[in-house]
Amino acid sequence: MSSLCSVGCEDTYKTFYQCKKENAQASLISLSTHQGMAAEVAEEVFGSFTSQKKAISEDLNRDISDNFLSNDGSNACMYLCTKIADELFKTSEVNSPDCKVSMIKKIAEETIRSLPKVINPLRKISEYADADEALKTMNDHKIISTKYVTKELLQKQSAKSLTEKKGQLRSALLALETSKNAEGKAFAIYTCNPFAILVGVLNSAFAVIDTHKVREDVGGNQAGLLGHFPFECSNKEKVIDGLVDWISPRMKGSIDDYSTQQHSLLMMEVENANTYVGAQEFVISDTEDADLLNASMEVERDPQCHISESFTEMEHSHIKPEDVKTENSKSAVGEDESAPWVSPGMMTPPPKATEII
Repeated sequence: MSSLCSVGCEDTYKTFYQCKKENAQASLISLSTHQGMAAEVAEEVFGSFTSQKKAISEDLNRDISDNFLSNDGSNACMYLCTKIADELFKTSEVNSPDCKVSMIKKIAEETIRSLPKVINPLRKISEYADADEALKTMNDHKIISTKYVTKELLQKQSAKSLTEKKGQLRSALLALETSKNAEGKAFAIYTCNPFAILVGVLNSAFAVIDTHKVREDVGGNQAGLLGHFPFECSNKEKVIDGLVDWISPRMKGSIDDYSTQQHSLLMMEVENANTYVGAQEFVISDTEDADLLNASMEVERDPQCHISESFTEMEHSHIKPEDVKTENSKSAVGEDESAPWVSPGMMTPPPKATEII
């Protein structure tokens, strides 16, 4: 596979296979869902009715439309990243030096499935939120009870080349690792508009969680992704190099001019360990899977149906409820997976989203 390159000799991106070879201890694990799953499921189920030339009743159309709008995770990556970080901060099971990656994966998947239904009534789905806005909204509505402040770790947010940008990110990740709390945890949101991913440190390992649909050429499986990069004191800088080498082509696959776009690494810190904005915090496990359109989604799916080309590029978009549009980005490409079983209910297929990047 050829490497992803942009114009200029400095802007050469390593391929996934190069990164994998140089970071043998690292693992990339596909999640069972992604933030655009509700839109994808709606399109697939509609496609199955169309292919069978079956009529869709108004009642069924309304039911699936309501479910879609409730569970649509378009433009929700900042909310998802900050909530996942909050869950990981609170979860004692991830404190152990030999923390199982499966626990991190479970928290990420449950948050992606359950959070949109809670935050969608509180946000404009067509708009991208920054970290402080997402945290304030969830604090105000007791979705997150702990009060966090954010701190920029990048000494400079603009770059003239990929080499400069990677150097900036490398230094910021070193700063993140040295900022671990007493439990060995530190989390930051890496942003290059309109994308945000979560980068964290759990004792002696870096973890990166991408809630979007991640392509195969950067180690994904058309779903969200968890990257786990264990390190020791003797090889910490090398592992950080490997993490930066992976993040760069991942972002480039969605943002053409990634090498020169402004970026940010915002660390989340507890403002005061004893400060809470409400006692009854929303807990991700409290949401019943039966109420979620995309909760039954798994990586293995029925091979009978295929998504249409109109949904092959979905990550971020301008969305109007009446248009039922979904996230649009080059990171979402075609796949040969089919829809899971969905309870009766159908919708008019959403039109292709307008790209904003």
